[in-house]
Amino acid sequence: MTRSLQVLAVVAAMTFGALATRADAITITETTTASGSLNGTAFTDASVTLAFVGDTANLTGLSLPGSVTVSVPGVGDDGLILFRPMAFVFQGGPWAGIAEGPPDDTAVLLTVNPAFSDYDLTTSIGPLSGPGIFNPGFQFGTGSQGTFDLTAIGPVTFTAVEGGGAAVPEPSSLYLLGAGLAGMLGIGLWKRASATI
Repeated sequence: MTRSLQVLAVVAAMTFGALATRADAITITETTTASGSLNGTAFTDASVTLAFVGDTANLTGLSLPGSVTVSVPGVGDDGLILFRPMAFVFQGGPWAGIAEGPPDDTAVLLTVNPAFSDYDLTTSIGPLSGPGIFNPGFQFGTGSQGTFDLTAIGPVTFTAVEGGGAAVPEPSSLYLLGAGLAGMLGIGLWKRASATI
């Protein structure tokens, strides 16, 4: 292996090792038996699952931004389009769940359970069941340009599962790595060309 290739390999290893970040994903699901509608299709006493995925590195206080999907068997699955989709916990409630963040602060679905009095959204917990909190008839946008709303719910079950944790390079790290590799290649080519003149 030539000296320039050895240096290039070391630089690449150092760049990936130093600039990669951990993506500590957490998946939160809430399930309930509910009535409402999804994209114009009404459902009654159906199993409804909301699934939230976020990265605990983005936790602010006791709220976590992420993305939310809704699933109703026999009706369909869709992403919820919220201004600021978030999972949050209110330890004084104590309740936790999925909501549209500020400025609206509108609950999509929350679970009331005493175990949330010291929960912080960074670790696995549950399944925990309890009464639910929601906004009857409030319509949330979906990825299909329809709406999702609940008109009645039963008890809600909340589960949080830690997942991921794989090293994920940031886009800026990849840019720096690419620029470094291009520079090393350019220097090698320049030296090779000047040696033959």
